[in-house]
Amino acid sequence: MADAGSPRIRITVGTYIAVSLPCPSDEVHLGSNETNTSTGGAGTVTVEAPRSVRWAVSLQVPEG
Repeated sequence: MADAGSPRIRITVGTYIAVSLPCPSDEVHLGSNETNTSTGGAGTVTVEAPRSVRWAVSLQVPEG
């Protein structure tokens, strides 16, 4: 569990999705978020995090 002063990572996908997750300072943290939107289309993924945070993101888009 992240302490109250820990940094956060913010992930946005276009104007459809915005997620903010804690980044524990002294541990590896795996977070996940599943969102099902009925509005499809092209989008841009943006990740905002402090320089001290190493991150990776995986997006899965169903065929359709």
